[in-house]
Amino acid sequence: MPDPTGECAPPVLLACTDAAISAKVLTATQHWLERAVIGLNLCPFAKRVFVKKQVRYALTAATTADQLPALPDAPPAARAQHRPRRGHLS
Repeated sequence: MPDPTGECAPPVLLACTDAAISAKVLTATQHWLERAVIGLNLCPFAKRVFVKKQVRYALTAATTADQLPALPDAPPAARAQHRPRRGHLS
């Protein structure tokens, strides 16, 4: 699906198929973004894109870095630094 710039986003492997879990994780992420990142002014640019609904959220059922799609222009070792942990939001 094209993003607002007209470019297609890379596919998310192992899509999370449980709608209830997806909704819960998305709500928790949005709450964290609003309360922590924006509320504590950790990123001065976050509020503008959040209010304009320009934040793109991607949810995956991946439990290892190897299951994540490759980042453009990044070696596989770069994504190994961000290994998701089961039961935690990453």
